[in-house]
Amino acid sequence: MPKGCHSNHAKGPNSSRWNPFHKDVVLVNGRRVATTEYCSWQGMKDRCANKNNQDYWRYGGAGVTFSKRWQKYHLFLQDMGRKPAPGYTLDRKRNSGNYTKRNCRWATRKTQAQNRGAYNNCTMQIASRIRNLYKTGEFIQVELAARFGIAQAVVSRITRNVSWIDEKGGEHGH
Repeated sequence: MPKGCHSNHAKGPNSSRWNPFHKDVVLVNGRRVATTEYCSWQGMKDRCANKNNQDYWRYGGAGVTFSKRWQKYHLFLQDMGRKPAPGYTLDRKRNSGNYTKRNCRWATRKTQAQNRGAYNNCTMQIASRIRNLYKTGEFIQVELAARFGIAQAVVSRITRNVSWIDEKGGEHGH
């Protein structure tokens, strides 16, 4: 579960933040237990608004906000609905956009990975060039990443044939 889901918000009926009208957060043996949708909502708010969140610099610190409407969980849930299946997480369709009804969806980790800029900057042709240059032994992964404008982790997956596998070998990235 994402950070923020286990925080001390809404510990119980005596808390000013306790909301008895939705069943997405309940107390079990004195511990707060939340649905995955609630955890996604809480994580989104935390990344955008909590300067102490480890990922704040990539979200709130980079200007990413969330819809004013989504300050209330029941409105977030009304707009997004339940996750279609386990393993889905909250995803922004355009990473440069904010968390809004039009820009968000429930997506798998694979779909989210393909939505990242570093992934989208790569093509089969670039992956092939990276493999060929890496095989020469003249370049290290960090140099290739800088040369092609992609993350070193993407270069690592390419050189290990985990992503952007040759068409003869099958898939294009995961």
